[in-house]
Amino acid sequence: MKRFRFLIVLMMIIFGALSDILIAHGDTSTPTPAAQSSRPVITLANASRLTVLGTPRPHNIRFAAWSPNGKVLAVADDSAIWLIDANDLSAPPLHKLQGQTDPYSFAFSPDGTLLAVGYKSMTVLWDVATGTRKQTLQAFMSDALAFSPDGSLLVSGSYQGTIRLWSVANGQSLALLGSSPFRVNSLAFNADGSRLASGAYGDLRIWDVQKRVLAVILDSASKPFDEIDEYTHVAFLDDLLVSVGVRAGVQFRSVLHDFASSPVSLSNKPVLAAAYALSTDGNLAAVIDTDGTLSVWEPPSYHAVQRTIVGKLPSPYALAISPDNGTLAVVSGGHLQFWGTYNGKLGATLPEVAVVDADYFTFSPDGRSFATISKTPSITVWDAASLTVKATLNMAGCAAMHFSPDSRLLAAHCTTIHIWDVRQHTQINNLLQNDVTVFGFSADNANLITLDSHFRVRTWAVKSNRVTTSPPSFEVVQSSYPIEVTISDDGQWIAFSNRGYERAVKQITIWKLIDGTPIVTLNRVNAAADPKNRLDISQGVSSTVFSPDKSLLAISSYNTIELWDTRTGNLRTTVKFDQYANQTVVGTLAFSPDGTLLATTGRGKSIVVWNVQTAHAVVVLQPESVDFESDSESYLTFSADGSLLISRDGSHVQYWTVQ
Repeated sequence: MKRFRFLIVLMMIIFGALSDILIAHGDTSTPTPAAQSSRPVITLANASRLTVLGTPRPHNIRFAAWSPNGKVLAVADDSAIWLIDANDLSAPPLHKLQGQTDPYSFAFSPDGTLLAVGYKSMTVLWDVATGTRKQTLQAFMSDALAFSPDGSLLVSGSYQGTIRLWSVANGQSLALLGSSPFRVNSLAFNADGSRLASGAYGDLRIWDVQKRVLAVILDSASKPFDEIDEYTHVAFLDDLLVSVGVRAGVQFRSVLHDFASSPVSLSNKPVLAAAYALSTDGNLAAVIDTDGTLSVWEPPSYHAVQRTIVGKLPSPYALAISPDNGTLAVVSGGHLQFWGTYNGKLGATLPEVAVVDADYFTFSPDGRSFATISKTPSITVWDAASLTVKATLNMAGCAAMHFSPDSRLLAAHCTTIHIWDVRQHTQINNLLQNDVTVFGFSADNANLITLDSHFRVRTWAVKSNRVTTSPPSFEVVQSSYPIEVTISDDGQWIAFSNRGYERAVKQITIWKLIDGTPIVTLNRVNAAADPKNRLDISQGVSSTVFSPDKSLLAISSYNTIELWDTRTGNLRTTVKFDQYANQTVVGTLAFSPDGTLLATTGRGKSIVVWNVQTAHAVVVLQPESVDFESDSESYLTFSADGSLLISRDGSHVQYWTVQ
């Protein structure tokens, strides 16, 4: 069932990228041309200048922080750190700090000139004004970072529990203070920099920075499991240490007499904080509790005044307080909102990259619309330019869809095939055939051609819902189960990737759709026998696509791209994808309309655009990563006029054009 679903989805992605699809036998009509654009056509000569159309912005925000002067916001998403003008949120980001994906933590220096960012295999000190690297520290997996009050030291706390001091001036390690038994969640210096607090799972400690030794253990994991707390946040406030524990909530400890006094909670009952922030001057604390309620407190009074700002916020959470205490930066559910601290009103929301949340996705041939199948039982038709909803078609259980060449009709496989007029928002017909694996419209929009699980090709009249006699139905005879099906742009040829019971795809057969006669068989076994081809057929085939003139069939197989000559049946060349991109698995393939370029992507971030003639990379593109999961459905196509390259992975859609 999983393989059957994959076959349907992949074929609909291929169908959605074509403007001339499945020309009916004897039909000479011409599909509606794509909308003309003032953008230049992407060619071999200019493809190296491809850039993202529009303003890159963060998405799926994880945490945020103000610079000490309040002029810059640092915002972290899954791909990078973004520096935002705090006084003009709608303006393009000041800088995008691209170190490694998935930043772990960050911290501003006291003067706001540097931003320390922890990544998996390093920690980078960035110049905030220029967005350039100042230092790279060999600090791995830094889940917590903090600058000393004079800005000369940086302390890092790692996933492994190590706590290390670094010189900001030269990036050298000065000392390994020690370690906690578990991952370090938070670090904080006191006002004069002589003490350092660290919070971890089951572990709350104070370190003597001058002597570089452990001073006090305030809590440890050497207790019954159901009594162990996890400290997610620590901060010094005058003569108090503030700690946030998953069990104990927000507590205050006096630094006098080596913290010998018992901790005092923020309120009479523990405030269980899912996120916590303390203002720079210590006069304000903000808390999002485990129920998603955002409230403001005024420590250090132990009878704190509480103001509830908003409730039922979606997780995950993060908080920051502006230097003037007037605004709360609230990260909730991947979005960043700004709330007034004193009036409790929502002030603004940080603009993000446009995202369409969908399981499946296809463009209309004219490029003006695209349709999505979401987790909710509906199909949504979108305006491609504004990303606004044009129509919602209520239908459950849909697995694939395809626009007609004039972009007026939409056929969707929802157990059976349903056909809608997307402009009138009305259903036209319902084909009762329920074993369809591949389908598409004829060029005159009058017929729907289907391929069923028994490899029968049929032509249906859209209006009458009857099988036509011209062209006739026929059966494609297969020697083994096809795992990949591709139809040429002009609808005349169909390619089946054949395999036996093992994983290896041994041959690919190309047939005429008109009468079902075979044209050529591409023998991958023979090609793999020649060492110079560097071809491993044991990895299977993930995607195939015809060039616009049908002279080539491109195949992706694990980390290899194969280009086959369909006239001779010979393998023309192979290219190893991972020699150009930081990923090993090739997924989607797309030829440019003139057939000179081949765009490829896969499991990872990179999109590689190739010169088809030389099989050399023209450009490697790095999309703004949002949902580049290993099992997400990718999509890649050129617009019909050749002016746009459109990429999608997960829910993230980007348009690439020549600048």
